[in-house]
Amino acid sequence: MIGPLALHGGGEFLAGDEPFLRRLLELATVAANRHSGAARDAAAGTPTVRVELLTTAVARHRPEAAFAAGSSALQQVAAGPDARPIDVRHARVVDAASAADPDVVDRLARADLVYLPGGDPDAVVKILAGTPAWRSVEAARAGGAVVAGASAGAMALGERTWTRDGYVAGFGWAGRLVVVPHASAERMAPMRRVVDALPGGADLSVLGLPERTGVIGGPGAWTVVGAAGAWWWPPHAAAPRAVPLGSPIRD
Repeated sequence: MIGPLALHGGGEFLAGDEPFLRRLLELATVAANRHSGAARDAAAGTPTVRVELLTTAVARHRPEAAFAAGSSALQQVAAGPDARPIDVRHARVVDAASAADPDVVDRLARADLVYLPGGDPDAVVKILAGTPAWRSVEAARAGGAVVAGASAGAMALGERTWTRDGYVAGFGWAGRLVVVPHASAERMAPMRRVVDALPGGADLSVLGLPERTGVIGGPGAWTVVGAAGAWWWPPHAAAPRAVPLGSPIRD
């Protein structure tokens, strides 16, 4: 079973992001229940959700700080009213060597949730593409794990992703779309023009996500989750559609 994708507009792990994180953990618990090797909490009998924070986007900055923020936020949500045991690990993939580290590669393959926080958009695809670490993420998702990306991480999961040197190919897992993080209504028209100017760009959808808001699902079937609505601009449409919180997005 292919696991769900989650695309987030940024501001991840900050106050107000709890609804999005809670939904991720709910879905990851489903994955943990399916995973035959899931650890069990002796008292509650519930699966321990295995989370890997893949901090590649901040490879040039402070991966440890990104991990600390993400781990703290996820632990707080996991300790809430619907308490569930989680094990949050740092998949510190910052170069070719760490992308081949046997321990990291093994843990990623067995994860119930892989989360790519934001940072530098180019770093995600440059460092991860074609590596053992990324093949493990693919394997985890093929086994039902949730794969989430925020800001730069979300952009990399689309068809194209922005870098300082221009748009490059993304991983394409989210379908034929370009993710606009930190989005506002005012940003949508300029971004649509930029995407339309790319080779084949007029045939791509543009998904605008404000901070602390995202979509969860997969290509052609997303649901808006978080603090606000989203904007959806399919190919050749005259204007974007505002999609309220909790509503579906269909191609």
